[in-house]
Amino acid sequence: MPRELSLDALARELARLDGARRVFLPMGAGEPLALHAAFAEAHGTAAGLTFVGVPLAGVNETDWTALDPSVRFETTMLSPALAAAHARGAARILPLHYREIPRWLRADPVDAAIAHVAAPQLFALSSDLAPAAFAHARLRVLLVNAAMPDFLDAPAIALDDVDIVARCDVPLAEAAPAPADAVGVIARSVADLVEDGDVIQIGVGRLPGAIAAALTAKRNLKVHSGLLSAAHIALLDAGAIADAPGALTAGAILADAHATRRLAADPRVRLRPVEFTHDQSVLGAIARFTSINAALEVDLMGQVNAEFVGDRQIAGVGGMADFVRGAAAAPGGRAIIALAAAGKDGTSRIVPRLMTPAVTLSRADAPII
Repeated sequence: MPRELSLDALARELARLDGARRVFLPMGAGEPLALHAAFAEAHGTAAGLTFVGVPLAGVNETDWTALDPSVRFETTMLSPALAAAHARGAARILPLHYREIPRWLRADPVDAAIAHVAAPQLFALSSDLAPAAFAHARLRVLLVNAAMPDFLDAPAIALDDVDIVARCDVPLAEAAPAPADAVGVIARSVADLVEDGDVIQIGVGRLPGAIAAALTAKRNLKVHSGLLSAAHIALLDAGAIADAPGALTAGAILADAHATRRLAADPRVRLRPVEFTHDQSVLGAIARFTSINAALEVDLMGQVNAEFVGDRQIAGVGGMADFVRGAAAAPGGRAIIALAAAGKDGTSRIVPRLMTPAVTLSRADAPII
């Protein structure tokens, strides 16, 4: 049976790790903010640790490297909270497709993995990457939070595989509400391309959220995506989602507390790890799979940039190529990239040729734009 420790004792336990001293943290709504507070209160306990996780912009606003000058962070996605750490060399950004992250966690196992759960049974809100990290970590920790909802269908955790249990009762990280702006026009244009009965994937950000909200008049939709958000509640309330188990399949939930509880209680919600949600053979077998993602810039050859503003990196490779290629292989599948034609300063975001340091989606993968 696992040992039960207080959060303060857990922070001290992690401080005693040997080896590379890498600690996996679930992100999104599952970010363990109570553990961060415990490290902050016990000054110096985080020294020398390297945290591993994939933070999301607009949700994960904590810079874990600020705990101590010697703390490092490894990720595949650069968020605003890590921008300063990246600039000073404290954050390492790996250019990996989302489907490749579990393989990285297997090939280079962390020394400790945190799973943020409702009870010692299910991975819950962060079911995408935590199972892979947990399976190969030397030290496996459950952070049991009374604020975490229980899900009807999510990857399970066997107590025999757990070393430490710590308990807390703190609010979960939430997505900031999206401001209203001209994205509604683009969202309606994209919605016109979606047909009743499609299986949709919608990416992260303000524009994809607006697109989801524009689909309320559709019927018998299913979702197979990296995450579910508050926008999916509008689809449920409008009767747009098919009444079938697994009609809403994703790896993580990113929403406010009310929307999270709604999704947790719905029998149509199914949480699965990245090895399922982003797997090419799974996606290629989904009839009428429609992938919808946002970009920062495209060029006339169809190359897509979703990571850089000029020479400045603001995001990561993510799962865009996974889903675009999955849609290309799926019977009747389609991939859509949405973006505003110009930035806030009037600069065109449709350019003759990308001049950024990297290309997120090659011209060979060019979808509907």
